[in-house]
Amino acid sequence: MERGNRIEAYVRSVGVAAGIAVVAVLALAFRVPDGTGELGADVIMSISPTGELGVSRPGPFMSATGLRPGGSFRGETTVRNQTGSRLAVRLRALPDDKELDRVLRVEVSAGGTRVYAGLLSGLRGSTKVFELGSGERRALRIRGFLPSGLKRGYAGRIETVKLELESSVEHGRG
Repeated sequence: MERGNRIEAYVRSVGVAAGIAVVAVLALAFRVPDGTGELGADVIMSISPTGELGVSRPGPFMSATGLRPGGSFRGETTVRNQTGSRLAVRLRALPDDKELDRVLRVEVSAGGTRVYAGLLSGLRGSTKVFELGSGERRALRIRGFLPSGLKRGYAGRIETVKLELESSVEHGRG
């Protein structure tokens, strides 16, 4: 009987040690990695259709979280002229805050033609005009980034930017 008790005690000890080892391995394998201690910026950009212009991805269509200097994000949507007339189209930003206005750089192109490049604050005005014929579609590509040498003004900022489409009829070019 004594031999059976020793084997049972040995098996229990090995089982406990194996269980502890498995828990330790799982704890190390699935732990949350250490952060850098620096917060980045979070940016969400959205766009809505108008009566004259449709968009392929209404609402939020691009976002970035933890954006730091040297980092960038891109997004694309298609704009379509839903009228029977040729339209002159502009885009402008309506950010919910001004926190990233002087640090976030934005580039906008429509069908391969750059219509804006500069700070987010400048996009509060509007872009250069791009034209869309009746029923025509054009890819609208946007890139946002924080310049590499940036030291402050971005950490912990959260910005939602609504992009607004403006259009007018191009007279004499229908």
